[in-house]
Amino acid sequence: MKNIKEDGMQAAVAKRLFMIVFTDILCWVPIGCMVVMWIFEIDLPRQIYAWISKPKWMKTKYEGFTNDLLSKM
Repeated sequence: MKNIKEDGMQAAVAKRLFMIVFTDILCWVPIGCMVVMWIFEIDLPRQIYAWISKPKWMKTKYEGFTNDLLSKM
């Protein structure tokens, strides 16, 4: 009986660890794609960099300041 219980616990830990690694990979894929495009000298609009660094739904107290900096570039 003990072996079946231990196998179930190991499967649960393995599933949890897989999900942690999988979601971490999903977070880094856009940045990795941008690096590959940079290596091949493909120009990206600066809005893409802003989108990656801060989602549109996230508001900060520096919102206007950031937009002013982007417009000057």
